[in-house]
Amino acid sequence: MTNLSRRLREHIERAGVTRPDLFASDRTRKPITFYDLRPTGSPGWPCAGTT
Repeated sequence: MTNLSRRLREHIERAGVTRPDLFASDRTRKPITFYDLRPTGSPGWPCAGTT
């Protein structure tokens, strides 16, 4: 899961997203992870081959 999370953050940055909360890592925040996308249904798209 860590590799997927790191790749997700790399792609988000490459897309030009600059929202600090997605990348912050401190006492009250953690960087976005692939697992955080579960409620959106997004993780199923790559597995299903759809967009």
